[in-house]
Amino acid sequence: LLIEGAIGNSERELIDYLLRIYSNQLVLMGKGEFDALTGLLNRQAFDDRMKKVMSGEILVGRDGQADGLSFAIIDIDYFKQVNDKFGHLFGDEVLLLMARLMTRSFRQCDMLFRYGGEEFAVLMTHKLDKSLIGLERFRAAVESFEFPQIGHKTVSIGVVEINSQELLSTIIDKADKALYYAKNNGRNRICVNDQGKTDFRA
Repeated sequence: LLIEGAIGNSERELIDYLLRIYSNQLVLMGKGEFDALTGLLNRQAFDDRMKKVMSGEILVGRDGQADGLSFAIIDIDYFKQVNDKFGHLFGDEVLLLMARLMTRSFRQCDMLFRYGGEEFAVLMTHKLDKSLIGLERFRAAVESFEFPQIGHKTVSIGVVEINSQELLSTIIDKADKALYYAKNNGRNRICVNDQGKTDFRA
């Protein structure tokens, strides 16, 4: 603790100046990790966090304890139609509301990302079966939600259980293949890529 009178005015001004710089840096660092529209973690943060989770550099789950890890990619079905019919302003509103539904559906220890465009991603701190419960809760919440002016929308989801021995690029590719399987087989569903085999699980 600083004792009153132990430092002069010039030192105090310098400390205030340095504290302001430090505060500004924290704000800028925070802004660099979050998507400006949705408030979710952005793609840059995704690359950084996932690498650190895979290497064990950062722990996830409650108190750093996770019974497994699952990764899902979420895509809004027929999103281009929203932009084409209603305009990008309404499209942005759909993205924002979708992010809010994600925040309500998943747990605080799950990492939520705006992956790019109309795609989102979730890193869940559970094995596949438990993770599917949260994903289905979110899928159902989206299906029943009425977006202003737009009406109802749905999402397709591809999910994979993370094997720490695999490369991050392999995990993403597996989730991506499950997502496209969901989109090519009716949409509004969750598909799992389990050891190279893709099927429906919800």
